Order: sequence, then C-alpha cells, then structure tokens
Amino acid sequence: MGSAYAGAFCNDEDLFHILSQSSLESGENIWRLPLAEEYKIHNRSEIAHIRNLGQKTAGAISAALFLQEFTAGRPWIHLDIAGAARGEKETDLCPAGPTGVGTSLLYHLAKNILQKN
Repeated sequence: MGSAYAGAFCNDEDLFHILSQSSLESGENIWRLPLAEEYKIHNRSEIAHIRNLGQKTAGAISAALFLQEFTAGRPWIHLDIAGAARGEKETDLCPAGPTGVGTSLLYHLAKNILQKN
C-alpha cells in the first residue's frame, strides 16, 4: 500500500460504501483488504484465548482478525495506517513527518453516518 493508501478492513458492505464515499470526499485513499479466515491461525495461542503477535506475512490481516474477535458481530472498520502515517518528504498537503492520515477520512465518515441516520 505504501504511503499513499491506508488499508481498510470492514465486515459490512453498507458501512464500507460510506467509508468509500468518505475516502473520495476527504482525498485520503483506502484500499480494501480481505478478512481472510485462513489467517486466523496466526492468532492461535497455546496459553491464551487469542494472541496478537506480528507475523512475517499477512500481519495487517491477522491484526484485523484479532480485532474482529471483540466486535460481537457489530459492523466495524479497521484502518491500517502504518505505511501512510509518516511522510518521508514534503507534499502539497503535508510536510515531511507525521501525516495525520485518517483524520479527514474519519471526519467525513462520521458526518456521512450521521447524515444517513
């Protein structure tokens, strides 16, 4: 995903549609990633109910599957902003350093959810 996209995980199509609309409005790019059940194996633990330890592969997916365990089936979104959270060089929108990625996106998401209800 690099620095131009935040990974987006969502278990609800209607909510993801609102997130996509919010992405367009905010100018903050998202890339939908799968909640691939076959990676749940990364969260298995011999001593605890579940674990959240980074893996060499599918770390973002494993993290989203970990978070899903605590949602009780409710609609949810997880944004993986690690790659976009810090800019190496200045852009038209942001100086080098922390980018604040997701701030405008979440503002538009909240606004759009409130307008829908």
